[in-house]
Order: sequence, then C-alpha cells, then structure tokens
Amino acid sequence: MPYVVYSLDSAIERFFAGAGVASSRAECDDIARRSYTVVAGPHRDRIVQFREQAALLDAKVVALAKDMHVELVPRCSEIGRVGGENGPQLVIYEMEKVPGDNCVTARFNLAPEKRVNIVISLARFFAQAWKKGVAERQPVDIVRLHSECCARLDYLAGTLPMRFLPVVAKVQATLPQWFKDDSYPVVLTHADLNEMNILIDPSSGDITGIVDWSEASMQPFGFALYALDNALGTMSNDGWRWYDHAEAMRESFWDVFQAEIGSLSASQLELVKLAETAGILIRYGTAYDSGFSGLVGVRDTNGDDFGFLDALL
Repeated sequence: MPYVVYSLDSAIERFFAGAGVASSRAECDDIARRSYTVVAGPHRDRIVQFREQAALLDAKVVALAKDMHVELVPRCSEIGRVGGENGPQLVIYEMEKVPGDNCVTARFNLAPEKRVNIVISLARFFAQAWKKGVAERQPVDIVRLHSECCARLDYLAGTLPMRFLPVVAKVQATLPQWFKDDSYPVVLTHADLNEMNILIDPSSGDITGIVDWSEASMQPFGFALYALDNALGTMSNDGWRWYDHAEAMRESFWDVFQAEIGSLSASQLELVKLAETAGILIRYGTAYDSGFSGLVGVRDTNGDDFGFLDALL
C-alpha cells in the first residue's frame, strides 16, 4: 500500500476539486462567515456542513432518528445551497454540535472501570430502537427488504472463505423469522455505527451523541450490534484484542438492555444475537465497493484479511 500523508487542507481541496461544483472553497467559507463557520454560534454549538448532491441528508430519516434517540441525535436542517445555476450545487446544512469526543480516540484514555459506561450507554441506545420499533411500526416494504437481505447473504455465501459459510447458512436459515410477523421489530438502523460516529464524555465514558445518519435504513433489529463488540475490544497489527473484563461488560450490556425493554423470551434473544451475527458478517464480509446500500461494508477487496470475522464470529 502506498504511503500517503493526509492533511485537512489537502482533503478539503480534493473535495472541491472532485465534486465538480460550481462553487469554490472561498465562496463556501464566505457563506459560513455570514451565517455560521464550521463550528460557530454564540456558544460554538452549531456546525455548518456542505454536501454534494450525491450525499444529501434525508430530512425524514434524521427526524426519525431524533425522535428515537432524543438526547443523542443532533437536530439538522437545510439552510440553503451554494453554486451556479448551470452547474451542480452544494447543499448547506446546519446542525447542533454534539458535546463529547470521538470514541475512537477518547476510549483509550478511559479508566477500565469507566469503559463499561460506553457499553451501558450502547445498551440504552439499542433499547430505544427496540422500543420504538415495537411501539410504532414504520411503513416498510417488507418484500423489498427481505429481498435485499437475501441478496447480501447470497453475496457473502459466494465471496467469503469456506470457514465462514456455516455461519452464513445459519443466518440465511434465520432470515424468514425476522420478517414473519410483528413480534420482531424492523427499526431505523445506522449504516456505519463505528467509533468515529459515536461521541463520548471523556471523563465518564457515557455516550453523548450518535452522528452521521445519512445512509440509515430500515433493517431487522440488531444488524448494527457489531458496535457492541467494537466497545469490548480493538484490532491492532497483532490482531484482535479483547479488553479486560470484556465478558463481564457484555453481560452488563444484555442485563441493561433487557431491563430497559422489559423482558425478552429466550427465542427473541436468540434472534437478536443472530441479527448481531448477521450484522458482523455484512459489515466485515462485504466489500466497501460492493454496491449495496443501507449498511456499510468495510472489507478491502485488495487483501484477504478476514481478521474481524475470525475474531468476532
């Protein structure tokens, strides 16, 4: 892999050069100065974001996420567009600045006894999704969603090494049970619930925000539970490493989750944990350029590293 040096300025310049927009960085900076800067407002509690036409935010999706996770999802609104009439424009969004630091960096400075607070916060986050999915059924094209899930699993069955195929087959066999009736919720699911999109209070480990809902979609509950494993361990050059007391923290997650939602039958809990397995397969087994939408795949097609799948399945 070539050695690349990244900088904020070069990334911004590449964005404007590659976007093909009829606007310049200076023009966007000027718009920001006349309304908000990147981080602005009297209390520096606002963010202004410029997005290409191919990456627009769905206002209904953001509103649904906010309704489901009131304290964690920032409000967002479109405030205008910038660019010429004869060329592509950038859409300008204003959103709340969520307090906290990215979990990807802040978690390493947490005392071990505070790391469990990330897990407990995640349990409450997922419990909110479950309760909303049970109480308020969103209009979903179940036939289309089932077909999309089948296509993803067929893709995995045709591209993953043999050692993973029994797990894929088990998930494929379970798929109809997530759709057969209303007993299992289909919920708005974050497409990329990685540590960069999770903000935490660095002094306590409590989650303060979940950001970037741009590609969220309706999925069977649990497809984003890979976030739990990411809170219990980390991948390094030497492979996956579980944190101390990872199993105790996992038990805390399920204890809090079930306390928040009431109770789960043994069969429901089994379906949830199989949905977690499905999410791990989809995230770490799907190539990032596979063309599937709704759930982000992160596997690099230029390599054969299946370390995440080997560690988490």
